[in-house]
Amino acid sequence: MNFFETVYKIVSEIPTGKVISYGGVARLAGNPRMARQVGWALHVNPYQGVVPCHRVVMKDGSLSKGFPSAERKYSAHCSKKRAWGL
Repeated sequence: MNFFETVYKIVSEIPTGKVISYGGVARLAGNPRMARQVGWALHVNPYQGVVPCHRVVMKDGSLSKGFPSAERKYSAHCSKKRAWGL
């Protein structure tokens, strides 16, 4: 299994409601210095809708500016939480 496929497997196992950093994914993939490559792997993800890329965040917990659907998903999530009074 190549590095990108390993990244997709790790990210697909992130539970709903949880997040992990790009560096965290890189460490789990066995390459702790390849956080940027994790970002690139997710950018070219061929499994849209299957691999939950929006659950991978920057090390400070913020969303990557280069991942357009992440901001929409996060905004939708926050709207739901506000609607539920959370």
